[in-house]
Amino acid sequence: MLKKVPIGYKSLLFIIVFLQLIIMLFFGMKKEGYHIDEMYTYGLSNSYSYGMLEWDPNFANRWQLPHVFSDYLTVQEGERFAYKTVYRNQEMDVHPPFYYYLMHTISSMHPEIFTKWQGIGLNMLFFAFSSIFIFLLSDEIFKNKAYSLIACALWGASSGAINSVVFIRMYVMLTTFILLFTYLIFKNLYTPRISRKIFMLFSLIVFTGFMTHYYFLVYLFFLSLCIGMFFLCNKSFSNLFGYCLSVLSGIILGLLHFPRAIQHIFFGYRGVENQDNFTSTDNLIEDLIGYLGVLDRALFGEIFKIIFIIAAIILLIRIISNFVYVSYDKKFKSSIAAFVAEITFNLKKPSEVKILITSEYIKFFILLITTSLYLILISNIVSYTIDRYIVCIYPNVVIVFVFALHRLLSIKNISLNLHRNIVICTCTIVLISGFMANNINRLYFGGADVLQQVKENKDLYAIAISSRDFDVSNNILEFVNYRAFASIGVDGASDRINELTSGKEESNSIIIYIANGEDQNAVIEKIVQNTSYRNRYERLYRFGRFTAYKFSKNIPVRLPFISNEYKFSDIFTTRNGTFEENSFISNGQTSHFVVFGPYWDIPKDIPNGVYNITFDYEVIEYTDHLIGHFDIAHNYGRSVIAENLIDLDSDSHTFYNIELSDILSIEFRVFVHNGTRLKINSVSVELLEEL
Repeated sequence: MLKKVPIGYKSLLFIIVFLQLIIMLFFGMKKEGYHIDEMYTYGLSNSYSYGMLEWDPNFANRWQLPHVFSDYLTVQEGERFAYKTVYRNQEMDVHPPFYYYLMHTISSMHPEIFTKWQGIGLNMLFFAFSSIFIFLLSDEIFKNKAYSLIACALWGASSGAINSVVFIRMYVMLTTFILLFTYLIFKNLYTPRISRKIFMLFSLIVFTGFMTHYYFLVYLFFLSLCIGMFFLCNKSFSNLFGYCLSVLSGIILGLLHFPRAIQHIFFGYRGVENQDNFTSTDNLIEDLIGYLGVLDRALFGEIFKIIFIIAAIILLIRIISNFVYVSYDKKFKSSIAAFVAEITFNLKKPSEVKILITSEYIKFFILLITTSLYLILISNIVSYTIDRYIVCIYPNVVIVFVFALHRLLSIKNISLNLHRNIVICTCTIVLISGFMANNINRLYFGGADVLQQVKENKDLYAIAISSRDFDVSNNILEFVNYRAFASIGVDGASDRINELTSGKEESNSIIIYIANGEDQNAVIEKIVQNTSYRNRYERLYRFGRFTAYKFSKNIPVRLPFISNEYKFSDIFTTRNGTFEENSFISNGQTSHFVVFGPYWDIPKDIPNGVYNITFDYEVIEYTDHLIGHFDIAHNYGRSVIAENLIDLDSDSHTFYNIELSDILSIEFRVFVHNGTRLKINSVSVELLEEL
């Protein structure tokens, strides 16, 4: 393909591709998190049991050990190169299997290892090929290798290209097959009789493109309409027949290899969704504008409107100048034809006007029409305005843009060098705008900090709560680090938590993930009211599809109870102090409880009985002799059982013979006034007699 390219241009092409790969490597290193579909990429490629965790009937509502997740994401010894499993997983999914075959092959070479580079590396490989194909395709249209290099550079350094490479899905691979097929058909478009080898190559590319993503067929359909019309108009019936036969044979090969594709396309949930959307065009204009905005952000740095206005002004100037030129040409009768030819095909004199349109324009309009129709249809049938479904036409849009810019600036009396410099400067501005707009959104920053927090709590149990069972797959890389993990639904979550933690003395604290789509406050309230994790909770972070909380349990008393036997901060909390060296210290700046908790239910957490409750303390600083008070309360502080002032001349206070029986939410509290710094060393609960 590159044999006829001069060595100079070939060298420049390889330098551009190399620099683009460096850019992709840089952003790949910065990737910290993953979209849920990226987790599905690894699971569907490597899982030997179920391609998605939610397909496993034994996954939810029970504890899962970390190896369940590692087995899901990686290839295990004895499961390498198990393509039948990949095939089976894709039968249950909604995508064809070719991309997953390649992912499984790479993972099989590195068993029991999960790394983002398995997916990004595969994308970088296909991206390198796509950059070469965009150069070749551009040259077929431009017949100008310098501008073809410009198109290649503009595509490869755009935020759209970067996002597609670091997003571990099949869309770069799909883009490559679309570029390759388009290039080959354009290269042979004017061949009087296309050879069988070329038709066989067409068939092979159709097969691989079809088995990569079903949207390849959408693009192929519109391209084939244009190609078919061209062959008919040129009476090239043998090429038309061979082309149709090669395309159909590629599709048939795909169906023979993967018959489930029919079910996916016509009866799968995605296929049915697309068919339903196709019959409704109510929001077509709105959706199309939305996708044009996606193109603007991905390829033009959100300045396409400015470029369009400038281009319109230039076009208006050309129209006016050509109108004046034609109107004074008395020798040429068909001034309208000359006018149209001049502004459309850049012909210099009226005598050059011909009916024949050059091959460059034929190919340009085929590419423009195919790309436009693909964009319109995708805008209509897809329910979400997101970039992934139009990534495959990004290079086409870049080629159309550079070609239009090139032709638009082909004004009389402008030297070739100046013309080229203007094009280069325009594309450079587009690239700079793209980086300044910061539209690279597939890196998911914050993932590294999240994993650090997770590892700090790795000895704890974790539970995820969501009404959608598939949400769990988004945060797998967090769940794999815990002692054990369970996924439960929202309905009956509190009862399920009690069942899962029953008999686990080591679960004094637990990490609970609540899906972001749920009513967080309502779920937390039910946990606090209906489980033993009511002492306190703290929000750790929000990432992916969940917000993580750490809940502390009401620890049953071991009598006599003193704080040294337990981590004081697991049982009590503070409103105006800090926890330092196993003691709570008030800040002296507000009037509030320096210690309160642990919200025990009696006799659930401690037995009905008579108790002595002792507070050990130290007065550090005070401004008034009225420092504060100790009390014993229940019913979330609404009812006080006993109360006493804090004595400046003492370091402890005991409530004697306090009868605690059938009480909810018992608290032992220390209240201090503003200006007082008080240190609480321990709270001791001693059972004197069971009732």
